[in-house]
Amino acid sequence: MRNLIKVLAGTAIVLALGALAGCSDFDEMKSRRLQQQAQSLIKEGNQAAGEELLARLAERYPDSQAAAEARTYLLQQANLRGQKLRQEYAPLVDSYTQVLDGFRALFGRYPATVAELDSGGYIFDSDYLVEITPPGFELYLCLTGDAQGFRLWGVRKDAMLGFSVSGGLPLELVKPEHLLIQLEGFETLDKKGPLTLLRRKS
Repeated sequence: MRNLIKVLAGTAIVLALGALAGCSDFDEMKSRRLQQQAQSLIKEGNQAAGEELLARLAERYPDSQAAAEARTYLLQQANLRGQKLRQEYAPLVDSYTQVLDGFRALFGRYPATVAELDSGGYIFDSDYLVEITPPGFELYLCLTGDAQGFRLWGVRKDAMLGFSVSGGLPLELVKPEHLLIQLEGFETLDKKGPLTLLRRKS
């Protein structure tokens, strides 16, 4: 009788392990199917839907090999998009930086107010900044009146990430909702087309 109990217990353990393995294999099979569907969408040019499906796959079957591959792919795509946006934003940031650095080179300091920038003693004023802003952008500029010189934020209307930059420091990519949080400490002085001129809240 004792031997029979041992056999039955051993059989139950084997069956349980087999059930768990089968469950894992089933998850792997379902995750691979989702991965194939996502890859088909991406090949057809529907990148957003494909990536959304990969994200769902990674969330639903986090321990599967397909999920690991999906996370790697999504990270690579996010990095590529970030590099592309940096390359797109950099010339605009450089143009604004050159205008404000030019003012400092001429007068020995950065403009402390928009009125100073537009005083007539410097031809590259706020209207010029509006002219050099490409279509589809929304920019926010604060002249800080200190060694930093300025803060500049911006976003292209159809982009997933905007940017923030202080003085001549490298630009930082930010999500639009985080950009709005950063702007909470400022108030609007004026709006000229795509350019909103700000000052710090007192």
